[in-house]
Amino acid sequence: MKLRLLFLTVLFLVAGCSLIWSPTATVKKFMAAAQKGDVDTMTQLFSSKAIQKLGADTIRSNNKKFSDTARRASSASGTYRMENIVETSTADGKQVLFSTSPKKETIR
Repeated sequence: MKLRLLFLTVLFLVAGCSLIWSPTATVKKFMAAAQKGDVDTMTQLFSSKAIQKLGADTIRSNNKKFSDTARRASSASGTYRMENIVETSTADGKQVLFSTSPKKETIR
């Protein structure tokens, strides 16, 4: 019984510290979907609060524009990878900052 209680306590602490669910993972999914042109997946990653505030049509339109830009950039210089990822806490939630660079192709 004590082991079960300890396990549940650790699970809640880890979840509370965002060690399991991270905004960085969501950003990575968003960027991957953008590069593929998958606007539906990009839109699904937005919270219900954001959809209520901005509207689903506005978010979808912005995602379409962003996806088009990301696809043009990747077609011009190849696929990219996220680097220097920094996740910080703010008063409004969490913020993920990163830079991108082209993936280096290895020739064998």
